[in-house]
Parts: sequence; structure tokens; C-alpha cells
Amino acid sequence: MKKMETNGFNIFLSYSFWDSVFVKVTESLISVKVWGLVAITTLSSVFLVKGHINGDNWVMINSSVYGIIYGMREIFKMSRIKIFEESIKDKNENKDDDDDWVEVSNEVRKAGLTR
Repeated sequence: MKKMETNGFNIFLSYSFWDSVFVKVTESLISVKVWGLVAITTLSSVFLVKGHINGDNWVMINSSVYGIIYGMREIFKMSRIKIFEESIKDKNENKDDDDDWVEVSNEVRKAGLTR
């Protein structure tokens, strides 16, 4: 992959930038949470238009489901970080506690798993 240029707006003209954008959009469309959000918004909007629910119910349904989906996403992120930190600690169990914490936090930063 070509190195992206970062001076000015040249980054938007490079092929690697648009390749990265395409990959990110495709990954997002494949994601289950996107389909869940689209489905619940569409379904609740149809019910609102047909008069089966009112505006208060529409807001409550959408905000509840959005909150649950994004909350679970954050919980899974935190658990993945915790598992990664524990695996690093297991590797370094013979070291001092302070050195271990510094090494774990450095490994977490290198892996891109920061909160």
C-alpha cells in the first residue's frame, strides 16, 4: 500500500486514502450493529407513520435500542482490553509489579487497544 501524503489536501487525492475509506465503509456495512440500528429505526418509523405508536414511544424505542447496542459494544471493547492485559501480565509474572504495569500499558498502546 502506498504511503499517504499528509501535506494539505493531497491526502484526499491519494489512492490509499480512498482504499482505506472503502474498506472502513464496507466493514461498517457488514457489521451487525449497523443492520440492527437500520432495522429498528425503519420498523419504528413505519409504526409511527401508520399510527401504531406516538412520538414519545418512537424516541423511547430508538434511544433504548441504540443505548443497548452501543453499550454492549463498549463492554466487549473493555473485556478485550482486560483479556489482553491479563495475557501480558501472565508473560511477565516474574517482574516487579510497577515494571509489569508499565510494560502492560505500553503493550496495550502498541496494540491500539486504548479506551
